[in-house]
Amino acid sequence: MIYGLLSLHLNIPRVIDIRKPAVILLIVLLSAGLNACRENPSGQYDLKVVRLDHGWGYEIRKNNKPFIVQDFIPAVPGKKVFADRKSARKTGLLVLGKLRNNQLPAVTVPELKELGVIAD
Repeated sequence: MIYGLLSLHLNIPRVIDIRKPAVILLIVLLSAGLNACRENPSGQYDLKVVRLDHGWGYEIRKNNKPFIVQDFIPAVPGKKVFADRKSARKTGLLVLGKLRNNQLPAVTVPELKELGVIAD
């Protein structure tokens, strides 16, 4: 007769709980990703006004690569170039501002009139 507790020592591998390290890793990766998006949400945009054969145009670059090349006045029928550097720059800055505010970079005739790029 045996009195007391009988314990069997089986050679069963212990299951490792990886949930905590996995959750911590996930939180770290999400934090890093959100930080990167906050610093540069849609790439680095910049404006370059360019001289053309018969006028002016502009180029919007994203991460130093051409993103929008505008050789003609947008929203105006036909292929009319900007008459001067100032008009091309004003329009380019409007488009650049829209891109930086996560808006469509479309330009309307009223906007061009407001900027003084085209006459009434």
